[in-house]
Amino acid sequence: MKTKWSLDNIDFRKGTQEYIKSLDTLRLKSIENCNQYTIEQLNVWKDSQFDWINMIDKTIICYCNKKMAGFVSIKENELHSLYVDPSFQNQGIGNKLVSLVETKGMCCDTNSNSEKVLIKRGWKFSSDNIKIVSGETFYNKWYEF
Repeated sequence: MKTKWSLDNIDFRKGTQEYIKSLDTLRLKSIENCNQYTIEQLNVWKDSQFDWINMIDKTIICYCNKKMAGFVSIKENELHSLYVDPSFQNQGIGNKLVSLVETKGMCCDTNSNSEKVLIKRGWKFSSDNIKIVSGETFYNKWYEF
C-alpha cells in the first residue's frame, strides 16, 4: 500500500550512525522491489556491503509521516545511492532527494528505476555501464547533470 505525503509531513535529516541499521533495512527492501533484475542479480546486490562508515555523513534521509521513506548519498562528485521505500515510490520522494544533492557536473551510475528520476530532473545519458559482479552481469548507465 502506498503511503501518501505532503509538504506538511515531510522531514529531511542528515545521516548519522544511529540510522545505519534502519537505512540498510530500507536499502534491502528497496532492492527486493526491483523487478528488472533476476533473483541471482538481486542476491548479489543484496549481499553487497554498503560502506556506511564512509557514507553516512554524506547521506540525507527523508521521513514522511515520521516514517523513513528514502535516502540519497553522495561520494565526491557522484550521486552514489538513491533508495526509496517501496510504499513511497512513484510519489516524488526520489525526485526531491536528488534535488537536494545534485550539482553541475555530477555523475550517477544508475539502474532503470533511478534513471526515470534523473531524466525527469534533466540529467543526460553519458554511457552504458555494463559490469560483472560475482558472475552476474548488470546493465546500468552513466548519467551526468
